[in-house]
Amino acid sequence: MEPMMPVRSETRPMNLRLVALCVLLCIYGFMGSIAFAQETRIDALVEFIAGQNIYLNVGLSDGINETDSLMAYREGQQVGILRLVGVTESRTVATFAGTPFPVTRGDILSIAILSGLQNSEPIAPPPADTSGTEPARQSVFEGGRTGVQLPPVEGGIRVTGRLSLSMDLNTANTKGLRSFFERERMYRIPVLNLRASIEELPGNLRFNINTRYAHRNNQSRLGISPLNSFRMYQLNLEYATPDSPFEARLGRFFNPAETFSGYWDGLGLFYAPDYGLGAGILGGFQPRRANEQFTTDFPKYSVFGSYAYRNDDGSTRYNANVSFHQVFPESPFSTHSFLGVTHTLNAKKLRLRNLLQLDQDPFSDSWTISRFQVHGIIPVNTTFSLRGRYILRKPYNILLTEDVFGYKRERLSGGFSVRAFTGTFSADVSANTSEITDRSFTYTGFASIPRINFWDLGVSTMVHYWRRDDSADVIYIVPSISRHFGPMLAQLQYHYQESTYDVIGSSNHTLEGVLNFPIGKRVRSSVRIQSRWGDFNNTFRVYTTLWTRI
Repeated sequence: MEPMMPVRSETRPMNLRLVALCVLLCIYGFMGSIAFAQETRIDALVEFIAGQNIYLNVGLSDGINETDSLMAYREGQQVGILRLVGVTESRTVATFAGTPFPVTRGDILSIAILSGLQNSEPIAPPPADTSGTEPARQSVFEGGRTGVQLPPVEGGIRVTGRLSLSMDLNTANTKGLRSFFERERMYRIPVLNLRASIEELPGNLRFNINTRYAHRNNQSRLGISPLNSFRMYQLNLEYATPDSPFEARLGRFFNPAETFSGYWDGLGLFYAPDYGLGAGILGGFQPRRANEQFTTDFPKYSVFGSYAYRNDDGSTRYNANVSFHQVFPESPFSTHSFLGVTHTLNAKKLRLRNLLQLDQDPFSDSWTISRFQVHGIIPVNTTFSLRGRYILRKPYNILLTEDVFGYKRERLSGGFSVRAFTGTFSADVSANTSEITDRSFTYTGFASIPRINFWDLGVSTMVHYWRRDDSADVIYIVPSISRHFGPMLAQLQYHYQESTYDVIGSSNHTLEGVLNFPIGKRVRSSVRIQSRWGDFNNTFRVYTTLWTRI
């Protein structure tokens, strides 16, 4: 996702002191090389998004463990940290650790596995404690025998999960170009989240729920609609046993077997062995995408077949999936028929991924490519790798009665990354074309030092430079420090962004402090205070969260 270009009424060239600061940061990374182990990188496809949860098509077989955190990069730019909610053999469910970053279904994120970082980052709730006698357990979002299996538990039914309550207090003052308008806003938004699983039910059943309720109280003259937001991401019964590849899901669930059909209110039957051929059939209704509410307006069904292969030492892995889908919206909209194909090949360190979606035009009956992605990484040696990606999008809009396809967009990109000393350094160039705009080129450069330990302080830095042709520049710098105070963890971050667009520029500064601390044995809390000031907006935000494991 390209950064948005703010506009300002005065001309300001890019500050040369920022270039000097980038050089100093690189030297700083070299000096700290003895304190930080080299990170591990993999590429992950975003299969679906449910609220704050991101579903990735990588898992235990790719080297991810339950205690890891994930540093996410997009085209060389560090975009944020993800905390694991659950991990299985081939899938990971993660949530944002800190400020959420823009991400959409179908994105490919480059993931750095940060071993044990969940115990050192203060930004988000930690996972269930696995250091004691409590057995590792499967995420409430995951099913199937390929995940972490639950051993028999004496005493029958067991409830696991997490309940959280948060409050977001936000005041903002926004200015327009030449101060033509000025707007003040104030929000109070309490949010209640429940994620839980009732396990060991009779008949090898498990009940899952994931829901979110928010009330948005706006103190400004601008109204917010709706004031109350209730989202149900999951409410289902699952049947699965460790000894059988057969699974069944009834209720609201996300299809874990393929990338294209998304959420269901209905029934899914899956035959999903670890290796070899698999198949499944699903039927039911598609929830409303705007608010996840139940509706009978979009009945649908899907069938799929899959194949998985892995050699004896695990150095070569191949997965393929073919699925056919039909959605029958209420009149006057047309039946939506589409076909999805995915391929993934990991051969030693070579990684190739391909995604293809074909949609049928309801008027001509012809088939059109609506999504096509190819992404590959070729390691040259242990520190240097090349990468390339091609993306084509021609989205199908089911709610249009004619001309259901949007305009075609294409992006071809390539670059390299170097992982040396304590950090990662990369550069990319991409060509962007569409049916309604001229071709443009973007260039990015990125340097990251994830974490260096000095005495009792953890220090990290990130610098990102982005340029579009000759008309836009953005430089973004984020240094941070963190420290443990017994069971409490504190972090301080500073964000600086300077932008120019058609020789008109602006700058923004953000100072953020976070505390993460326990309240009793099973309850934790975090407090984030953020102040942002710049040429067009000033905001102050206090975000508090209280959560407990069930």
